[in-house]
Amino acid sequence: MAIDLKQMAQELRRAPILSDCSVQELARVVPYAVEHFLENGQALFQSGNPALTLYFVRRGKVQLWAGGRVIAEVEHGFVGEEAAVSSDYYMADAIAVDNTEVIALPREAITKVAGVGTPTIDRFYASLLSHYSGQPSRELEHRSPISQLKRNDWVQSCGWILSVVIPGILYLILRETAEFDWNSQMFLIVLTSTIVMWVFGMVPEFIPGLFCILSLLILDIAPSEVILSGFASGSFFMALSLFGLGAVLMGSGLTYRLVLWLSRFIPKTESWYATALFLTGLAMTPILPSANGRIGLLSPILTDTIDATGVKPGGKAASHLAFATFSGASLLSHVFLSSKSANFVVYGLLPLQVQQQFSWVYWLQASLVVGIVTLVLYFISTKFLFSNNQAFEISQQQVEAQVETLGPLSSQEWISLVSTIVLLLGIVTASIHKIQLPWIGLGVLFLVLSLGILKKNEFRTQIDWPFLILLGSLVGIAEAMSYLGLDTHFGGYLTWLSDSMSSNFPLFIFLLSLTILVVRFVIPNTTAVAIFATILIPMAESNGVNPWIVGAIILNISDAWFFPYQCSYYLQFQELLDKQQLFNERLILRGNFLATLIRFFSIYLSLGYFRTLGIL
Repeated sequence: MAIDLKQMAQELRRAPILSDCSVQELARVVPYAVEHFLENGQALFQSGNPALTLYFVRRGKVQLWAGGRVIAEVEHGFVGEEAAVSSDYYMADAIAVDNTEVIALPREAITKVAGVGTPTIDRFYASLLSHYSGQPSRELEHRSPISQLKRNDWVQSCGWILSVVIPGILYLILRETAEFDWNSQMFLIVLTSTIVMWVFGMVPEFIPGLFCILSLLILDIAPSEVILSGFASGSFFMALSLFGLGAVLMGSGLTYRLVLWLSRFIPKTESWYATALFLTGLAMTPILPSANGRIGLLSPILTDTIDATGVKPGGKAASHLAFATFSGASLLSHVFLSSKSANFVVYGLLPLQVQQQFSWVYWLQASLVVGIVTLVLYFISTKFLFSNNQAFEISQQQVEAQVETLGPLSSQEWISLVSTIVLLLGIVTASIHKIQLPWIGLGVLFLVLSLGILKKNEFRTQIDWPFLILLGSLVGIAEAMSYLGLDTHFGGYLTWLSDSMSSNFPLFIFLLSLTILVVRFVIPNTTAVAIFATILIPMAESNGVNPWIVGAIILNISDAWFFPYQCSYYLQFQELLDKQQLFNERLILRGNFLATLIRFFSIYLSLGYFRTLGIL
């Protein structure tokens, strides 16, 4: 029985993948929808046919055949996703089982909801791959313990209510005191509402920051050049430049070629492969300013390594390789200025003279002993945690074939390599040419843009613009706080922490670390860094402590986590490796607990080195 367009529209709104599209997008698709009826055994399409139409199975069942066998059976789902992902041909035969009804959507209709770089196109890719993997597609979700409850309307409603009620109560309290002037009162009220929105995770992190900046501007709490100073800061442009270069390196395939080249010379044992994976992640750390990006690049390499070595998925050897990969991509993020976005938050909050002192090279020099101690303790702990050293049977011929398939360096890889070398040379020779690091990075970004290596669309989609807005907002908030003198004022309220900062720094480290670990149970990493750095960096300056060392401790400890929900890139790691199928999560979490202790002890064991440099 035929259905009208209105009913068809309702069907599509409930369809997997399309259910997340807006009603405006679906309204543009509906005119293209056509219903088809299939009898038992009738072919919907065959392998090798041009992939021009996507089909939604609304009733009945469709089997997908490839290699002479059934690879998937689809009920109330999509087949023919090749049309959605712009593949030229279908890769399997689609045969109806019993009487089946489908809704056909031509390729030109799908482009209206699944453009390049959109989440919808990624879901169609996942759906297509799920037919061949035998596993249902899943979407990565990262939620704090509060935002996990967001599906319950009352929790989200409580968050919005508290973002109004708590600032209102604060206003009533401040009105009765003469401690703050009107501008300071309004600043504290706006900042309180912003922090509540961050804690409850009701909206993406950059939106509360934008709200705070907008409110400060409208209320004229500080001059606009102070409030908006973050968007003209060197840290903003440095982050922008490194995001662009990271996108170029990943897109060119240069880093993957490097990994294959290194694998030609690695002894075929578990410990050597684990070390190589760790060092590969470590080598990417200063180049790609995102732990998620490094995890995304290394995960398929890890999967291929586990397959090629023949180790048992989920076993101790596979878990060792997985832990090494994850640790290499994340454990030393605080050592390199360019390794993660939160580093730029701290860098942007440092006083100008400290920023000029802590160039990329000096940041690394100051963090050197922390990094070395972390490495030594990491390898000792992995020796304890993964005691075996299994020998691998892996074909050197396979590695050689992959390298040969890549062929010589492409022009894009050459330009990516030259751009990276130019950036590194500019950083190393900064003391000679006196050009600040952000402008060197901006020059490299100009180079890759002008040569067309980073396309306009990639510049729009591959740069983390929400984070850049958050970064500019946080720096502006900190500058406004300093302009109002609140940073100095709050030092008096935090005497329990401020006193130990100047009189007993080891005790300060313990108290600060414990506070951060507790706060991290409810606040995401970047937000926690922003809150602690905004308050403690100015306090360090007023106490005669180098602000960088306080920021370095915050960055190091805030990366620690105990439960998966606390770490977005671990959730990504789980998802990319099909959760517990390739590694034993209990071993990974046990290793992560040891990594948290390593972070703590590495700071204490580096205090003498900090004193030698004059930082402490």
